[in-house]
Amino acid sequence: MGIVGNKSSRYWINYGGGGQLSYPTSLTTTLSESPNWMALNKTTNKIYVSDDAGSPAYSIALVNAANLNFIGYIFLSSAEINVIAANPSTNKIYAAGASNTLYVIDGSTDTLKTTVAVGDTPFGVAINSITNRIYVINEGVSGTGQGTVTVIDGSNDTVITTINVGSSTGIGSFVSVNPNTNKIYASVYEDGIVAVIDGKTNTVIKNITVGNLAFGSSINTITNKIYVINLLDNTVSVIDGNADVVTATVTIPGASSDLNGISANPNNNRTYVAFTTGGSANYVTVIKGSDYSTYTVTAPFNSIRNILVDPTTDVVYVDTAQATGTIGAILSQ
Repeated sequence: MGIVGNKSSRYWINYGGGGQLSYPTSLTTTLSESPNWMALNKTTNKIYVSDDAGSPAYSIALVNAANLNFIGYIFLSSAEINVIAANPSTNKIYAAGASNTLYVIDGSTDTLKTTVAVGDTPFGVAINSITNRIYVINEGVSGTGQGTVTVIDGSNDTVITTINVGSSTGIGSFVSVNPNTNKIYASVYEDGIVAVIDGKTNTVIKNITVGNLAFGSSINTITNKIYVINLLDNTVSVIDGNADVVTATVTIPGASSDLNGISANPNNNRTYVAFTTGGSANYVTVIKGSDYSTYTVTAPFNSIRNILVDPTTDVVYVDTAQATGTIGAILSQ
């Protein structure tokens, strides 16, 4: 398994004055047909983009984070790749998909290192780079939806334990980790809760009620705030990680059950939310952590699927399912 070259695809959105986002100019060629998820490896400064149905299908596209130049593809299997995460401390990339398998990729060679069997329908991966633990949330068996979190030891890539989260029909939907507190936050879709897991004991210590259809989440590790998307409410719940209670609920103006991604930047205390309203309308809303006020800009492409911020450079990347697929960057000045 290795990298096969192809064409690149890129969009640029520049900040305007006063820290507001401005309308963009764009550059575009072909990336892949259906980008789905992104992860940034700060060790190599490469973005890994999972492709769930494109051509080549069931692959991971590699992109240079500095200039968005396309590098190549990593071919994994004949199964859809749902999610992907990177551990810069070990230079490993973890991708999970419909085959109930976690693929471990060596970031130095971009080749498959090993595979790990996880739970039914993995849908989120998060990494504690301090403890070198990988957490995979699984939706659950079809018809029951009992969400689980598979805990993996990153030193040897073996399963330590599996933790049940939510009710028997809750459906696990996303997972985030705060390495500083060693807490794991698992969203349970149908239950509208976030299960808090103690990373020392691998047990659920609290269930936090958020909004309807709890989905993606992202953590500001400096303020210890957890931001959770509620799909049906078009809101973001803000959890105080010290007490593990909801302290604010932020409405995303204009959203209509299509909050597709969220990513927090601890360094500037802002959280970025991507959403669509159907048709050609696609937006990025910025939540200011100081007062939870928001501002929104129109994105220059359709079908945004995910969003990712590099806290070091404050570059925000989005991927889309538009046409033959695109990846874009919001660049700070």
